[in-house]
Amino acid sequence: MLPRYRWLLATVLLIAAAAVASTVFTGCASSRAPDTNSVVHGLCSTTAGALVTGQTVDLRANGATSMSMVTDAGGRYQFDNVAIGDYEVVPRGSPPGFVWKPTQATAIVDRTNLTIEANFELIPGGQGIAGFLRTADGSPVAGHTVNLAQKQGGGASTAQLPQTTTSGPDGAYGFGGIPAGDYVVTPDPPAIGVFWDPQQRDLTVPAGQTVANQDFTLRPVAPPADCGADAVCGTLIDLNGDPFPNHPVDMLSHINGSVIAQALSGADGDYVFPNVPPGEYRLAPGWVQQGLFWAPEFLDITKKDGDPLPNQDFMQTDILPVQPGEILGFVKNAEGNPVPLINMELWRYGEAVAQAQSSPNGVYRFPSLQPGDYEVWGNYPPAGLYFDPWSRQVTMLPDGSGVENVNFELRAGGQYTVRVPIHNETGGPLEGVEVLLQNPAAGGWQSTTGPEGVAVFTDIPSGALTAAVTSPSEQQGWYWKPAWLWVHLGDQDVTADPIVGRQTPWD
Repeated sequence: MLPRYRWLLATVLLIAAAAVASTVFTGCASSRAPDTNSVVHGLCSTTAGALVTGQTVDLRANGATSMSMVTDAGGRYQFDNVAIGDYEVVPRGSPPGFVWKPTQATAIVDRTNLTIEANFELIPGGQGIAGFLRTADGSPVAGHTVNLAQKQGGGASTAQLPQTTTSGPDGAYGFGGIPAGDYVVTPDPPAIGVFWDPQQRDLTVPAGQTVANQDFTLRPVAPPADCGADAVCGTLIDLNGDPFPNHPVDMLSHINGSVIAQALSGADGDYVFPNVPPGEYRLAPGWVQQGLFWAPEFLDITKKDGDPLPNQDFMQTDILPVQPGEILGFVKNAEGNPVPLINMELWRYGEAVAQAQSSPNGVYRFPSLQPGDYEVWGNYPPAGLYFDPWSRQVTMLPDGSGVENVNFELRAGGQYTVRVPIHNETGGPLEGVEVLLQNPAAGGWQSTTGPEGVAVFTDIPSGALTAAVTSPSEQQGWYWKPAWLWVHLGDQDVTADPIVGRQTPWD
């Protein structure tokens, strides 16, 4: 090659090399490398504007989670240095009775869209109950237990009841997936010096709906005041006869039992409700520790205009007070703590004649009873629990004196085997009979008898169950006695009483 053309060849090679290098750099820039300026952020809040803190939010690409963040004290999350591409922003889970709106948001990160905001709102949804726990100034009350129980006479199934839940960082609580029916929602008692307004909520859950805004507000108890003609006053005395200070006393409506006002006992044990309008009321001190009670448990009063009442005093006792014509007791757990919101039934002559529910201190009462023999039963404990004992027989004497300390312990069980024998009239086994075992708090199980005439059910959780033959039925020419029977499963395997079948109707 001639020397004078060597510089031209070198120039061409340099230009070609530069072109190749440019192509390589351009290709790297178009890949899914993070962009230091790209941000996906947003706010999680409720319909009332409360901030949802501690909520996990996922950034997903092609169905897989790329990054996760937890909302801060301001309810905000932020993903920094997000690679260019298409994403879904998804809040992970929601409290029972609530759903996120929207359930997810699309975020497309490209050169022209490097900052994307996706906000989410927590709204009531599904079938259930939803609300918030807040202080009087609107601050959330987090980590507080809220209880749900079926209202006496309500239409809901006893399955999954009673239930408890805990309020979230924003004070939200909820119960989801519950049957339609009537319920009572009650937060656990607060610290001394404050009270819940209201103390409980009675409500109805329609089919397919969530009942929202079932809120509770934590309010300070009014300090003691001077007692006058328009006031209601009294003293709280402890077990040793000394004043019992800094303890709440409720004034309840005689009409519906709701809390109208609350007073706090002073250093001398005195409490005062000032400026009480004329009317009928009930006074009840707040519950005390396990094993102690107030005597009386409550007082019904009638306030007349300008007519002062005598002191309405309460004294602690370690004996559960009982009224004439009354059967009462308490429900506790294995640790000796009271168990509230447990349904109890009173039976006489083979029929349920009354129902009661344990109070916050675990006490239940059956008032205004006639003399005679009764049996008290625990009614369908939560799945996996059982009553010890399952029932107690009591006698109300002709003088009408009350029966006290008919107590029950709610124990944790396990999973056991249940055997249901199926016989004919002569005691012979019946093979091929289908038997259904049910527990409203846990579900149902089906089994078929073998050659020995026994339906065997394994791994059944402790609880109150019923057993009944489903096939062959009366339509198939078979008649069974009894039509169904109770099976009470505690902490060991159980063989039920036999069900007897024949092909002619029973007398």
